[in-house]
Amino acid sequence: MKQMKLEEALEALHKWVLELRSIGRFVSLAEELTAATLAEAYLNLNGGLSADDLKLIALSTLAKNEETRKALLLLIEGPRALKDRGLEGGPALPYNGLKAEPLAQSTLPYDAISRASPQRLRYIFSIMRRSGALQPSLAARMLERRPALALKLSTSEGLSATALMRTDKASEVISKIISKANSYEDAVRIAKSVDPRLLWRVEAKGAFKGSSLEALSRASAAVRYASLYFEYGDSHYEIMAAEEAKRSEELLGRADDPELAKRAADLLAESKAIISASRGSFTDLVKLPLQTLVPIVQDLYMNSRSKRLRRELQRLLSRSLSRGPGQRGRRFTYAEGSHGKLDVRKSTMMYVRLSNDFLVFRVHEKLKKKTLIVDVSGSMRHYSSMALASAAMASRTIDRLILFNDRINALKGPLSEGALIRLLVSLRFEGFTNLSGALLQARGSRRVVVVSDLRQTVAGPRPSETACRLIKGGTRVTVISPPTVNVAELTDLSACGARINVIEEDSVMPTKISRIIRKA
Repeated sequence: MKQMKLEEALEALHKWVLELRSIGRFVSLAEELTAATLAEAYLNLNGGLSADDLKLIALSTLAKNEETRKALLLLIEGPRALKDRGLEGGPALPYNGLKAEPLAQSTLPYDAISRASPQRLRYIFSIMRRSGALQPSLAARMLERRPALALKLSTSEGLSATALMRTDKASEVISKIISKANSYEDAVRIAKSVDPRLLWRVEAKGAFKGSSLEALSRASAAVRYASLYFEYGDSHYEIMAAEEAKRSEELLGRADDPELAKRAADLLAESKAIISASRGSFTDLVKLPLQTLVPIVQDLYMNSRSKRLRRELQRLLSRSLSRGPGQRGRRFTYAEGSHGKLDVRKSTMMYVRLSNDFLVFRVHEKLKKKTLIVDVSGSMRHYSSMALASAAMASRTIDRLILFNDRINALKGPLSEGALIRLLVSLRFEGFTNLSGALLQARGSRRVVVVSDLRQTVAGPRPSETACRLIKGGTRVTVISPPTVNVAELTDLSACGARINVIEEDSVMPTKISRIIRKA
């Protein structure tokens, strides 16, 4: 009997499922994937798969009752029916009612994606995308296995997935998204919407050659090679970083986009600072603004094998935080008028500056302990990093720290500034988002500060429902979110009494977050 290829078997299964759905015999996504898994396993174990074998597999997995079994037999044994209904070689019919099916994590285990063959992975990707069930978290896992699948996604779908991916794979996916852009202007818009450090794989060809986008791509490559030089100490990486930086500087002389040119110049400064740090000099790193310094220190710390360099990076970050505006968990506030205790040192400074009202008084401030909940999923790396850096400035007010992605890690406080810095530089931002679970861990706390985009990506209750229950129980909830926050969740939280703060990533972000944490 003629043996079928895996692609033929999967296509036949898919057509049978579509036909069953079109006549009202609902087949779930999980059942279809089970049939595909059995077909692949049978073919691998026996070295072949016949039409009769596929028929038995389909009947055992898709026929939930006698009516469905009869309908499936008619489809299998009467292939002309498929042709008559326009399914043979034609476009796939919509998945009737599939969007209404709840897709919990258990429906499609993530480890099943990691074990799937390339053919089956393409099959799962195709049917989930056509069904509307391809969530960014699932797309990220599939793209990490096979980045070429990005060519089948829309630009917005691909970029949403890259926010949840590891850096090396995300850069490959972004390069593919940019390569299929309809015009140079579209490519520039995409480049502006992502972390410029991920553009090092973008190839300079066609309209990109000699442009600001090429300058940015080469500056990104210079940072990449400088980081590899820091990690391995191989002088070849230093040479490659210098070559990319030189070419980028040449292109910046005729830049056609000021914003891309500025980003490229910033990356070149980072590359120079990393090379200097590799040689033992941290002078250039200290000059960088905090929002630029934190991700660099994180990457260098994770890539360094030297305990001495790691200690230096921790001290560097501590010194940078100490340049802040004195919000590091201070125990007093300055008061107007003659209330409180006279601050002789500050009054003297004001007198020297010829201030009319030079007397400064300070009032003891009672520290209010609180629980800080920080989202450390892949999509929140930069924002949550700055939030943790800000928390180091107000470390005395944090009684408990809860870090969460799809897992939850609760740390008992109080945490010192040094402990928070060590945590910040060594933390891996990855995984998905289980905010509801993290909020449940905060039960019993009087004050809770949440740093998250409120995008729950695992099965469970809505974060707003869990937070509202805490508020009704007497907990004071403060939310700090980026502009990309889930607006629906934010609105519901505001309605039930949570304090909402949407803060942009800018130079004063650490100060703002530190102040909110202290006053929550």
